[in-house]
Amino acid sequence: MASASGADTVVRLSADIGPRPVAEALAAFGRQTGLQLIYVSTIAEAEQSKGARAGLTAFEALTQLVDGTGLAFEFLNARTVRIFPAPVVVPTLTAAAPAPPHTDRRESSRVLGLDEVVITATRGQQPLIRVPMDIKVWTEDTMEVSGIKGMAELGALTPDVGFAFSPAVGADAYTHLDIRGVTNRSGATTGVYLDDTPIPPARAATYMLSFPLTFDLDRVEILAGPQTVLLGDHTQAGAIRFIPTQPSLTTSTGLFRAEWGMTEYGGPSYEAGAAVGGPLVTDVLGFRLTGWYREDGGYVDRVDPATGVTLDENANRYFSELVRGALTFAPSAAVQVTPSLTYQSIRNRDTSTFDSSVSNPSSGVFKNQSPVQQPFEDTYYLASVKLTARLRAGDLSAVASYFDQTATALIWTTYSLPPTTTGYFGLQQRVYSADIRLSSHDPDAALTWTTGLFFDGEHAHHPYWPDGAYSDTAITDQSRLEGFGQIAGKLTPRLTATVGVRVGHSDLHYSDNLLPPIQGETSETWCAPRFGLSWQADEENLVYLTVAKGYGSPAFVQITSALPAPTRPDALWSYEIGSKHELLNSRLHLEADVFHVEWDNGPPNPGFAGGEHTPVPGRAVSNGFDLTLQALVTQRTKLALDVAYADAHVTQTSTLDGQLWVRAGASLPVSPWNVTASIERDFLMRSNLTASLRLEDAFRSTPGSTYLNDPASLPLYIVSATDPSVNILNVRAALKSSGFEAAVFLRNALNSHPLMYGLANGADNIGTPTQVFTLVPRTASVSGTWRF
Repeated sequence: MASASGADTVVRLSADIGPRPVAEALAAFGRQTGLQLIYVSTIAEAEQSKGARAGLTAFEALTQLVDGTGLAFEFLNARTVRIFPAPVVVPTLTAAAPAPPHTDRRESSRVLGLDEVVITATRGQQPLIRVPMDIKVWTEDTMEVSGIKGMAELGALTPDVGFAFSPAVGADAYTHLDIRGVTNRSGATTGVYLDDTPIPPARAATYMLSFPLTFDLDRVEILAGPQTVLLGDHTQAGAIRFIPTQPSLTTSTGLFRAEWGMTEYGGPSYEAGAAVGGPLVTDVLGFRLTGWYREDGGYVDRVDPATGVTLDENANRYFSELVRGALTFAPSAAVQVTPSLTYQSIRNRDTSTFDSSVSNPSSGVFKNQSPVQQPFEDTYYLASVKLTARLRAGDLSAVASYFDQTATALIWTTYSLPPTTTGYFGLQQRVYSADIRLSSHDPDAALTWTTGLFFDGEHAHHPYWPDGAYSDTAITDQSRLEGFGQIAGKLTPRLTATVGVRVGHSDLHYSDNLLPPIQGETSETWCAPRFGLSWQADEENLVYLTVAKGYGSPAFVQITSALPAPTRPDALWSYEIGSKHELLNSRLHLEADVFHVEWDNGPPNPGFAGGEHTPVPGRAVSNGFDLTLQALVTQRTKLALDVAYADAHVTQTSTLDGQLWVRAGASLPVSPWNVTASIERDFLMRSNLTASLRLEDAFRSTPGSTYLNDPASLPLYIVSATDPSVNILNVRAALKSSGFEAAVFLRNALNSHPLMYGLANGADNIGTPTQVFTLVPRTASVSGTWRF
């Protein structure tokens, strides 16, 4: 073992680290000392640390933590420590683990640090800096300090991600999600996953509100660029993986949180949640149980359109419920089985849109003139069983799941039906899926590989009754069978080439009880390759090149101006060059990439003009870059900056019956500049009490003129307004003592209220100029969190 000068005397443990798995002990050590630990996660999977007591120097503490584990360490510099297997130790056979073990967060950090994040986006465990891909990772801690509760906050604070709902339809029900400005004809372009299980789109291009809630998640991984080879269909733009906290076989942990807040001009918000877990039989059986409830106070009043009398004050109240349970059974050191069950329900009492002609946001007046209340509810159950095993041939991972979703909404439409017309729509969706894959053992070997099969079957009902005039119910049955493989070989000790491919076949059967009824079927066989080169100059510097094809299978869409029909498949090509660096003795983390994406949405389709799905026809491209940095300015001050730019536009002119549909060069309705910046400062009050202050600002620029508001094409597109630039500032102050933290959070501190039409987050979201929405007004909240 080698000590760095000064590190073993200046930095000391502020709290005891009790006996626990080595990975958890090292994570606690890193949080307390701010030192950067570099190691391959697999070397610590099966080892148990004896712990270390408070007051020890960094060198003394590490010596105790690795004692008897077969691991050694050395200080590379004053802030960086390398952990490695001692040469005399033979590695223990362990089960392949698709997610890292839960990190115990009982100790209060003495100093800030730049976290070394281990991710599983590539279906293995790798430190983030060694993954040749643009990945944003929100850990449990970073989500807490940013006030993230779900997809809305993730979309607002993550550059490159566009997320919004359509104000034209009401009930906040039609949501759109894109990455890097990639939108296709009608199907979803961004995959959503809860752990390893896909969350299917609800109505082709929209997910409704089925995004997993973020309480008791270990992290969220946002992967930019096509992920088709390893994750599958409808991940052309990227994927978002919500990773729950896993059961522990060795350590009991718990989390309790309560929050109360008040929205200016609106009502109060409440939140309460708890999560507990640990071994039932040490090293054999562990559990994790999570429960969470939240009510968000509304701020939009529904008024009588004739008299202006308030019918429902703060009508757009929002309710969220989550229950999740999981068990992990390890019959041997090489096998783990984890069944889990998740229940989630999100309810809107009424829409968050309001009528700008009778509202005055600067005075806190938000009025919705809908003649009816527009409630919405989205509930799902997700059951899954995950098996991991370390076999002689490789690491096996198999996941089988069942997804059962039901959604209902009453809407008042404002664009295609008379303004007094209401409609009811619903969704009943059942999806079975299975994913099995086998991977090579050693991620650092000269040759690594992954291969597998995926299958899913979906049955869905889409009922729709406009004003009770008739019943329109579409029924779809879709199945997919896909095989995939990826191999990576070291051409030199530093240069690695990667080749992967996924081949799939989809069958879609559909029917609709229109008069006359229609039915039909379509199938598609497809192939999506991926090529990459990466240069790992050393442990702290990576440069990579990726060329990948993304694919989306045909989907079925109900539309009002033409007969329902399946859509064409979607495909794109993406080209990306990027690099990742740890600089200045690991006090600066820098990532940068540039990309070019090109795709073709096919010829104009008049059936899609001005409705739920409004795609841009013809060829389109998105060119841009992403720059991310984190800097430890002082021992207690951390800066973070993420700048993303995407120039998404049409590259060919399209006409229909002599009418201009879209002209070459017209922008897609995507915000080009996205910037998120934060500064965080810790203050040591005494040995076990730390105060912190954090400022975070997120900016999205206006997309300017788009093909949707081109005057020459107004007969086809009914939108003449464009979203303005949006800026939101959040402020958080907290006190931490041992396992307890009390915080005050001020969201939208400047009380910004831009009038938005839903255009800056995807071509689906269109609305009439007076039906708008805005940021949630300034909201102050207090919270208490206890971890043990």
